Amino acid sequence: MQAVLYRTQVRVLLSTCGDDLAGQRDRLVLGLLVSAGLRRRELADLCFDDVKRHPLATSAAGGDPHRVRTVLAIRGKGAKDRVVPISAPLAEAIERWGGQFGHRGHVVRSLGRHGQAGQRPSPSSTSCASTAP
Repeated sequence: MQAVLYRTQVRVLLSTCGDDLAGQRDRLVLGLLVSAGLRRRELADLCFDDVKRHPLATSAAGGDPHRVRTVLAIRGKGAKDRVVPISAPLAEAIERWGGQFGHRGHVVRSLGRHGQAGQRPSPSSTSCASTAP
């Protein structure tokens, strides 16, 4: 049994994602599962509040003071918390996706028959603090 995906396999999977809302969501899901290594439940429970941007220290020799490192604050298996650093392209994808929803609620959402986004990926997902009125 193969335990990992090769880059070519990931590219093939990503190429199946369209440019519509469902394709954007699916591309983000694949990125979070493959690149960040999230488990299914962690992905389903991931909220925009769990996406943290931390400024990187700049050296005295110079450096971009606007550089940030994005991490995900994950409540994982056995209720153990962990911090998952993510790549800049994945962070940018989350940022673009979040712009469509006001960066509130669950990152991954179900889509209705007519393409409208739901509030959560599934009814069993935990609620996010930012979705409360």
